[in-house]
Amino acid sequence: MTIVLCREKAAEPSNETENAAEPSNEIQNAAEPSNETENAAKPSNESENAAEPSNETETPVVYVTGFSSYWNFESNSSEEAVQLLKETDLEKQLGVRLITDILQVSYKFIDTHVPQMWEKLKPKLVVHVGMSTKHELKMEQQAKNSGYEYNDNEKYSPPKGVCIPGGEELLKSEICMESASSAVNKNQNLKLNSNPSLNPGGFVCGYIYYVSLHQDASRTAFLHVPHIDKNEGLYAKDITAALVDAIKELYQQVKLRDNQK
Repeated sequence: MTIVLCREKAAEPSNETENAAEPSNEIQNAAEPSNETENAAKPSNESENAAEPSNETETPVVYVTGFSSYWNFESNSSEEAVQLLKETDLEKQLGVRLITDILQVSYKFIDTHVPQMWEKLKPKLVVHVGMSTKHELKMEQQAKNSGYEYNDNEKYSPPKGVCIPGGEELLKSEICMESASSAVNKNQNLKLNSNPSLNPGGFVCGYIYYVSLHQDASRTAFLHVPHIDKNEGLYAKDITAALVDAIKELYQQVKLRDNQK
């Protein structure tokens, strides 16, 4: 079995993915958070406790994050779907310790918390999950160092819109999202189709992805999930089911690459 490499031509974002990553006017106008969303941005005790490593250091760690509510959104599908991962048998299937963490929608929090978790957990795989307006599972291949101009829940944006001053403008994951998406789409029981994407956007999703890619691009991924839409029959459990398949495929790629070193 060999690792499937992504095609180089996929590195140039298309107009479709660029447009998809930009918030709509409705979302931009909603950028002033209410007290309710500011309070919701604090991670729960459950996710904070889950982030504490145990003594089982010999077991590979898969660290998965979601985001709390932001702006005028009452909920965040990434939070709900990630929390449900603990109720699946993903840990048993992969033979790993699954650690989930719900993060504040805050650039400063990401700057400190994410590198700390990399150092503390020494993860085999890191998967960040965020919410998108697209009705699909988007598997992001890369992230930019600049363009982060939207305010977070603290009404803050990075100076000059830059994530890491002096960092490379574009970082790419060494995990092939094209082949991962194809593998996920083979499961006809899922309610979501999966597609690779080249633009995670100019908000905390792209920001956190760049931060982790800067830590280790060989074991970092970002997945965009849609809003929960009960009118369309799409629930948090359906998004979680797609995440399970995606994480299994991402993990197998990382495991294979590590074994070939």
